[in-house]
Amino acid sequence: MKTKNLKWGIIGAGQIVSRWIRGARQAGIAVEAIAGRTPERTQAAAQAYGIPRVLSCEALVSDADIGIVYIATPHPSHTQWALEALRHGKHVLVEKPATVSAAEFRTMAETARSNGRFLMEAMWTNFFPAWEFAQRLVNDGTIGEVRQLEASFGFEAEFDPKSRLFNPDLAGGSLLDLGVYNLHLAERLLGDPVEMDSMVRIGVTGVDETAEIEVSYANGQRVSLRSSIREQLPNKAVITGTKGVLELPVFWSPTKVLLRLADGGEQRFDFAVPQPFGGGEDEGFQYEISHTEACVAAGLIESPVLPHALTERVLAFCDELFARIGKGK
Repeated sequence: MKTKNLKWGIIGAGQIVSRWIRGARQAGIAVEAIAGRTPERTQAAAQAYGIPRVLSCEALVSDADIGIVYIATPHPSHTQWALEALRHGKHVLVEKPATVSAAEFRTMAETARSNGRFLMEAMWTNFFPAWEFAQRLVNDGTIGEVRQLEASFGFEAEFDPKSRLFNPDLAGGSLLDLGVYNLHLAERLLGDPVEMDSMVRIGVTGVDETAEIEVSYANGQRVSLRSSIREQLPNKAVITGTKGVLELPVFWSPTKVLLRLADGGEQRFDFAVPQPFGGGEDEGFQYEISHTEACVAAGLIESPVLPHALTERVLAFCDELFARIGKGK
């Protein structure tokens, strides 16, 4: 659902914006203005994406014509611009991770509530039809009782100590950049764990380059999660139940679900991302954008699919892991 008279602004002009903007086009959304840290880069992005106005970050959050702001700056500045936008009466979609700590996100959520504005973390995976379908299969007992979840997200990034992946000043590392996808999946599927074991490899810049997490639940369910910016991982999720197995290849942007039942039955379900408009193929960002607009149109403060509590639990999990390894964010 497209909200009438809701004009979008973007804070950030990095690579993620070039991907997100294609989703906005496929969702039929026009972006009114863009702001960024580097004027030249921001101006180039505006020209490339057909955005009519280039503003400073301060001007964008206070602009009366902007109703909703998508924040895609480096992780540590998410809180600053989200709070500024919310206090100026804007709705906010903030790129994952929403903040770098659960405490910061609580402040953000409280500010959204006190100003009566919608706030959501842009964890796009949660809105793919393939994931919604897989969760329905789990909920209706198709694979029986879930006993195990394995998920990984990792690739071999080129080492650059100044990049967002390796720079500790930009909250670099595998967990906040990639591991949060694993954690969102586990939280939505199984809820709060009772015990966690972890093994983390810290690189020369001081960020967590690889994280391996084993999680246990009260009823004996086991979860294995891996993230890495130093090695290519399978990048899939496998949900094992007492009656079968679900597999989501490329689970963080899923378009396929594989179902293998214990009786030998096997099915494959495909969910191609629709491309109703020209101007670049969207990977699936349109789903979170359309959901955001629908929530705002309904007058909601938070998403029923991705509520504030879910984002806070994932960040609290990261807080605990960083505390264990003596690594502050």
